[in-house]
Amino acid sequence: MRLRRAESVANDGSVWYGTTRGFARYHHGQTTFFDRVGDLRLGNVLAIQCVSSNEVWIASDQGLLLCDGNRVRLMGTADGLTNPLVTALFLARNQTLWVATSTGLFRWTGKSFIREMRDTPRDLELDIQAICENQAGLFRYDAAGISKCSIPNSNRDAKSPLDDHIWCLHEARDHRLWLGTANMGAAVFDGVACTSIDSRDGLGDNAVLSICENPDGSFWFATRFAGVTHYRPSPAKPVMELESVSLSGNPVDDVTNLPPVPAGQNLSIRYHATDLLTMPAKRNYRIRLTHSHGRDTPRTLLNEFTTETRRDLAPRSPGRYELLIDTVDRNLNYSEPIRLAFSVYLPWHMNKAIVVPGSAGILLLMMWLLLMYRRYLHQQRLARQLQEQMLEQEQQIRINLEQKNRELERLNTELKQHEQELKEALANIKTLRGLLPICSYCKRIRDDKGFWQRVESYIDQHSEAKFSHGICPECLKKHFPEIAEELSDPGSTEQT
Repeated sequence: MRLRRAESVANDGSVWYGTTRGFARYHHGQTTFFDRVGDLRLGNVLAIQCVSSNEVWIASDQGLLLCDGNRVRLMGTADGLTNPLVTALFLARNQTLWVATSTGLFRWTGKSFIREMRDTPRDLELDIQAICENQAGLFRYDAAGISKCSIPNSNRDAKSPLDDHIWCLHEARDHRLWLGTANMGAAVFDGVACTSIDSRDGLGDNAVLSICENPDGSFWFATRFAGVTHYRPSPAKPVMELESVSLSGNPVDDVTNLPPVPAGQNLSIRYHATDLLTMPAKRNYRIRLTHSHGRDTPRTLLNEFTTETRRDLAPRSPGRYELLIDTVDRNLNYSEPIRLAFSVYLPWHMNKAIVVPGSAGILLLMMWLLLMYRRYLHQQRLARQLQEQMLEQEQQIRINLEQKNRELERLNTELKQHEQELKEALANIKTLRGLLPICSYCKRIRDDKGFWQRVESYIDQHSEAKFSHGICPECLKKHFPEIAEELSDPGSTEQT
């Protein structure tokens, strides 16, 4: 039988320890050994955690056991523990029992187990091997290294997990957590930053198997191949120095009074640390950026660690900003931060108080222009219609005029013909004009020579008229009464 590295001391002074064939209890000089529970034979005991003298938890390769007084009970799926392979047990300061398995973390409520961090696939897949608590919170060790665990009803906050095999954990007097790794030396974590001490800092070997702290604050590191190394952390703080500040590529001379920065413009800060203990390749810088607007409470926009010595910022929200840059050395000593305060304003093209009314005005103007354009198109359409109507009317008038002209030409032609005919008629007509002296008794007419001529002779000489002699009814009665009576008597005329 071989002892395992699994032991715990109960509040009554009894010591519980695990072996390769079960577990044992040492109390008042007597040892009681347990190698089976009922028909179940126990094997390797991986972890033991004493909550009280009547409540002891034992993790073996057969499952998780609860010893409550004189009874030993095997926990299983009926109790909410879906994975019987438990790799680590830890009792927090609030007396909460945490159980680490190969498929995630469970919490004992006093009646059953509740699985934590179900929404994080990484927590469900990794094999949890150890749990430790310090002032910074609860930490877990698994295949991915050290990470911070979430407590019930809180979000997980993983700060600096180390992707290395961790052999030991030690909580120092200053509540910092020291870790002995297989390839990265001794690492220290305070819940915010994580640094390491390796062979480049004088450590004999990067494989640290055990860590022990002296009352004076120094540490002993037991390495795998180089024996034991004594290390005394230095309380000296590093010093941060600001090299330059530039705004959109233009250097700023007075860094204590930075000019207002237009939103979206690039603000570049260069800095470095004066640290005689930490190698330049291992220096970490913490960047913190807060923002406040008006009377609002400052809000943290950035809080991260980086190894770069330049930071570019391009804030887009208006308000007051404060940038703090500090460094941490290998002993987790923080320097005094560099403080830069500046304000950010919105240019007119990004200011809603200008852009929104301006955009609304431009929109209204565009709508008005569109309306005017539509009216212009309507007027153009009406003008074209009126022009077409005028063209049609003009064409109709032209056609009518042409018809009238043709009719007029025809009438003119006919008139000319009539005129010609009249001219020809006039050419053949001799007209008598003036006063004709005529005898009142014989009716003779005196010509221009003074001779008196008969009327028919005068007209025959002075016109184209020709005379034929006849007799009127009055003269017939006067000169030929017999013939006149015969002509007036119808009966006699018929007899004749």
